[in-house]
Amino acid sequence: MTGKYQLQVFPETGHFIHEDQPVKTAQILVDFYKRNDRSALVLPPKVSDMLASKDSAQKWGLKK
Repeated sequence: MTGKYQLQVFPETGHFIHEDQPVKTAQILVDFYKRNDRSALVLPPKVSDMLASKDSAQKWGLKK
C-alpha cells in the first residue's frame, strides 16, 4: 500500500476513541496533519482563470 497512511493502536479504548482518549486522539490527528501538510503544494491554474486573464487569452489565441 502506498500513500500517507498511519496505523495507531489504542489498546484501552472501545469504538469511540475520541471519547475514550480525546487528548491522545487529538494529538495523533494534529501530528498526522502537520506531517502531511499540503499547503506548499502548487497546483496549475484553472482553465477558467487562464481564460479570465487577458494576457493568457491573447497568448493562447483565445477570444475573451
